[in-house]
Amino acid sequence: MSVIFKAKLKAAKEAVGSKNYEYAYDLCHDLLELDANNYNVHILLGVSCQHLCKWREGESVYARAMRMPKANTLAWQGACALHEAEGDGEKYEAALVALRQRHLDDGNADRAWETAHKLIGLREAAGDQRRLVQMLRELARPEGPLHALLGATAADPAPPSLAELLERMVTIEAALDRKTVDSEISKRKSRIGAGPLAKVRQEVRDEVYAQSGLLDTLALLVALYAADSDAGALLRAEEQYLMALMERLDTIDDEAARAAAAEQLWRTAEHLAASGVCAAAFEYLIEVADEEDGGGGLADLVDKYTSSFPNARLTASGRVWAALAADQAPDGLAELAQEGLAAAPESPFAHAQVVRAAVRGREYRLAVKTAVAARSVVQQYGDMVGAAAAGSTQAIDMGAADAYMQIGPEHASDAERLYRDCVERAPGSVAARLGLGLALCELGESGEGEGILRGLLDTDPANHLALGGLGAVRLKSGDLAEAERLFRRAIDAESEHAAHHARLGDVLWRMGGEWQRDKQHAYASWIRAAQLNPKVAGVFCGLGKWYQQHGGDGERAKRCFAKAAALDSTDAEAGQRLADLYLAEGSDDLCEAHLVRATDASYAQPWAWRRLGFLHLRQGSFDKAAVALQNALSADRADRLCWEGLCEAYMGIGRMHTAVKVARKVVELAPDRVAGHWLCAQACLRACDAGAALGHFQRAADCLTAAAAGDSAEREQALWARPLAIARAECLVACAERWYVDGLYGRAADAANAALEAAQALLAGADAVAPPAYLVWGIVHAACMWLTRVGALFGRDPGLARRDVVRDLARHAQLRSGDPPRFLAETAELAAAEPRACGLHDGYLQQLYELAAHAGRARIPAATSAGLAAAAWADLGYAYFEHAARFLAVPLLDGGDGTADGAADGAADGQSLLDAAANCALAAVKLDAESARAHTLQGLVAAHQPQQAALAQHAFIMASRH
Repeated sequence: MSVIFKAKLKAAKEAVGSKNYEYAYDLCHDLLELDANNYNVHILLGVSCQHLCKWREGESVYARAMRMPKANTLAWQGACALHEAEGDGEKYEAALVALRQRHLDDGNADRAWETAHKLIGLREAAGDQRRLVQMLRELARPEGPLHALLGATAADPAPPSLAELLERMVTIEAALDRKTVDSEISKRKSRIGAGPLAKVRQEVRDEVYAQSGLLDTLALLVALYAADSDAGALLRAEEQYLMALMERLDTIDDEAARAAAAEQLWRTAEHLAASGVCAAAFEYLIEVADEEDGGGGLADLVDKYTSSFPNARLTASGRVWAALAADQAPDGLAELAQEGLAAAPESPFAHAQVVRAAVRGREYRLAVKTAVAARSVVQQYGDMVGAAAAGSTQAIDMGAADAYMQIGPEHASDAERLYRDCVERAPGSVAARLGLGLALCELGESGEGEGILRGLLDTDPANHLALGGLGAVRLKSGDLAEAERLFRRAIDAESEHAAHHARLGDVLWRMGGEWQRDKQHAYASWIRAAQLNPKVAGVFCGLGKWYQQHGGDGERAKRCFAKAAALDSTDAEAGQRLADLYLAEGSDDLCEAHLVRATDASYAQPWAWRRLGFLHLRQGSFDKAAVALQNALSADRADRLCWEGLCEAYMGIGRMHTAVKVARKVVELAPDRVAGHWLCAQACLRACDAGAALGHFQRAADCLTAAAAGDSAEREQALWARPLAIARAECLVACAERWYVDGLYGRAADAANAALEAAQALLAGADAVAPPAYLVWGIVHAACMWLTRVGALFGRDPGLARRDVVRDLARHAQLRSGDPPRFLAETAELAAAEPRACGLHDGYLQQLYELAAHAGRARIPAATSAGLAAAAWADLGYAYFEHAARFLAVPLLDGGDGTADGAADGAADGQSLLDAAANCALAAVKLDAESARAHTLQGLVAAHQPQQAALAQHAFIMASRH
């Protein structure tokens, strides 16, 4: 090296030291011309390039320096400083990685750790959590290339311990996984064809957890703390490991790895439960316990769990399990089970306790509903933890099967299927085999069912449950003697079992005679059952029947039925008898309260809904009656009486078209009964379908005629003859009105004539059929009115038998001679004053004279007579008004010739008719001031009269008030 070179090199170093980087840069280039491979010159040039922002040149200078044989860490350190000053994070990170490796190659662990620490800080600052975890994992793995850095002793800062490093990794990895899952779900859920959210969530979890190393990190941490004998830290790590395994086990695809993880989960949970510090461990072990009710291991787990964690997720469900395992059923047990399910809706154990508590509390439909919902929960939990919730599954299926058996025989096949599943899972389960035997007997497969029950007896001749089951089968089949023998054997085997005594009492009651009557038989069996278990509802129902029929103590019977209903609101027999007692004594309020409690306790109680519906119907609460009767019909669509009540409720509400549909259902159920057609006819009348109503009245009459040959002919005739005849006649009048309004004048006249004939038949009938005179008068009056109005349209009188009917009416009413009534005199005065009007309507007036005279002389109440007379005046007034309108609107009427004189004559006729209508309206209002029809007529006439606007307004206001 020449003197000049040394001098320039020294000058370059001084220039760099004095921060004269441009001069140093020029000197370094001069030196490189003299010696292109001088390492020190490259380092000085690199520093100069860094401060002169010549990034690419500095990068290449340091790269050449690193390749020189004399290269040391200065080149790598310079490259790190260059890229840090440049602000290029990727190149800076790559330079740090290279520097760390150079320190490792030199065996300098302290400097290597310091460089690694800078890398960690760089990745943290950049928010690159995934690469940070990757680097930390390289440091943590014993076989990893960076693990030796943790042994650096003189580094500043000092490296963390392995435990600290793993704890940090757990925190970062858990947060990173959660963030990634949430982010991916948010991105994918709105994509086209993404599918349900649950599917998207599962797909994302599978992908993210497959790439995550959290489980491996936790396994290393647990192993480290176990080796260090750090009990507290080990428990904390195991709890984290347990939670991570439970969350991620269902995402492991490899079967062997999945089985190994499930086994690790079990061991971890057992160790944590033994320490008593982790609620999740207890919950896992309780869920997967392979023990049926009363297992010792499960009992210990539940006891420790509920005492150690009084406010945990499964604490309420655990208390329910403990109470049922001890054969206790305190008040509020079902509510406690529901609280437990609300606290842990994804828990099979919580569902199982709701099912068991519901069966114990006789809420069978709740048990079935919960069991159905639990199926998906059990499946999901098994997938999640890699193990079946065997105990909970068995309890759920057994509870659902028992509930199906209690709901009714139509569900016996469902019960049989569930019992078979239970027997397959637990072949030694006596309860499951017993239930299967009873279900098969219910389905009519007595051979297999009794074979199972007798098989239980062969194994254990003193099995009182099997004996009781066989006894129940014999009781149902009607073999009372054999049932009694079997129940007595069951009592001999287990004398403290209340159900056997209760069923023996049922057998003896059905045997009748002295077995039912004498106290030492059925009564004594029920008393013994009540002493053993005072919460069996059927026992008190039986005692109530005995007191009611043989004890002569109605009050005590009522108390017994009330007790039975309080114990079991679904006991139909006790509930019905109690309701009937309340109704018999006139206690409608008590009856309603009792029925409401029964329906609140269980929706599916048709007997309660039925009685409640008819009670509301009697009270006039038609809306409530309709709701109650609909609920009753949901259980029995063939209940004809409920359909009849529902029809009456709809008519009371005013929903006439719906009432007609319901009435047709009544006819469909009983086409040969008078009541159905009667109800359908009434509904059609109320719905303004008089034609259909007439048809149903005719069919009702046909049914009554057909019933004349039956055993109940006399009763049917007495019940239906009079109302049916009257209703049919009134319906004919309604048909005449309907068809007149619709313009079917011929049919209207026929209907009116038929009504007159029906009235004549009524008058000619026996005393038991003949109605009061004023009812027939009303029918005749209305029929005559429509006949006369039809006749007025065609200039002739279509009536054929009106005068005969009037004479028959007079004879029937036993009229006495006397002066004509005031109505007749007033009508005569009107006829004299209005000759034009009377000339047009002489036939109609003549009928009104006669009818009014007979109405006045008949033995009719004064108020009724006045109302009928007012109606007659109103009808006559409306007839005048209709024809007055025709005269005023069409002058060419009654012989007019179209000239001015003809028009004048038509107007005069119209005004004369209007005056007659006004007089009729006034007479009607005087006779019946509350008749809206009369006031309306007065308003219509006044509105067509000059200077009568005030009277018209007053009349319409009065009509609206009535």
